[in-house]
Amino acid sequence: MFADGTKLNQRIFLKKQEKISARDDTIWLQRTKDVSKRDLLVLDSQWDVFLNL
Repeated sequence: MFADGTKLNQRIFLKKQEKISARDDTIWLQRTKDVSKRDLLVLDSQWDVFLNL
């Protein structure tokens, strides 16, 4: 049991999910290379705002 109440197998599952979503993000970025970096920065800042709600 960890401090946040999760068990080891739950943590491993969560880590796997993180890796999968990180890989999906990479694929998404590769597909949208024509999108300018400025647009991606705007998306990042909006995402940060969303995460901080």
